[in-house]
Amino acid sequence: MPLPPNLRERLQKLHRDTRGGWSDATRGGAPHKPILLLAVMDLIEAGVIRENAIAFDERLLSVFDQYWTACRGDLPTNPLQPFWYLKGDGIWRHVPRPGQKQVLDALTLGGRVPPRRRFQEIVAGARLDPELFEAMKHAAGRAELRRLLFGRYFGDELQAALAARHGLVVESVHCESALRRRLERELADLFAGDGALGQEFTEEGRSMAFRAVVVEAYGHTCAVCGARVRTPSGRSAVQAAHIVPFSVCRNNDPRNGLALCPLHHWAFDQGMLGVTDAYAVKVHAYAEELPADEGFRALKGRGLRLPADGRIHPAPVALEWHRRHVFQGAG
Repeated sequence: MPLPPNLRERLQKLHRDTRGGWSDATRGGAPHKPILLLAVMDLIEAGVIRENAIAFDERLLSVFDQYWTACRGDLPTNPLQPFWYLKGDGIWRHVPRPGQKQVLDALTLGGRVPPRRRFQEIVAGARLDPELFEAMKHAAGRAELRRLLFGRYFGDELQAALAARHGLVVESVHCESALRRRLERELADLFAGDGALGQEFTEEGRSMAFRAVVVEAYGHTCAVCGARVRTPSGRSAVQAAHIVPFSVCRNNDPRNGLALCPLHHWAFDQGMLGVTDAYAVKVHAYAEELPADEGFRALKGRGLRLPADGRIHPAPVALEWHRRHVFQGAG
């Protein structure tokens, strides 16, 4: 079904900032809005978004960032701005949380995007124009929309880069499903590598999927210290750490992973931290000989913050390997 002319016209006339020195690669304007729409389409194609309800969440931010990195990775940006301002283009409307409609109406009249925390207190998400959502549900409609957005807002070279990002995003979501299916059976051999998984998916797609599954399972919280740090735009600072390095075992099984903040990811990789089979934190004795922070030494014996789903708890074989080859060898 072709796009209705009025919808096509709205998509071709998205209001964009043209004052920021944007190059021909983005047709002289800010690419935030078309990038966000590409991200929404990918999540619909991958089956993550099934209903006409678009949440401003970590999943959407992650896909937005994939496109943004290909487009203008040298610049920081806040995806909440296009999420807020697309309502003015007739692309979607915001859905208020219960009892927040008047507050949302007042904010809308004010025009300016609210801080993320305030936004999420008031707004449950966005609802696409019904005809646009219907088009995004079908492969032919998505293809037409992608051609329209690419041709209108991006130069030829950047179109190719964004098309590659599209393929990678959809692949990584399918890889997530494959990784979750692994949890239904025992971890036979950590050092057998990804096996058939490696033939079906690219290394980058598998890496993206590993992070998504692990970090989501831990609720975007560091398993060691409990930090749940987010940027003002909502991006999570927590990382997915391989317990046995991927370079050693070639295995992205989620049970070979821990969600860690950047500091404790570094300390774990350096052998300054280890984990017992009872999931208690070990602090290397070398820390006692250094002017280490008291908070770091106080981690000793603390229990890990583990996912509610026991199937994704760290594999004892992985923790034992890390203690023997990394923790005991540090210093």
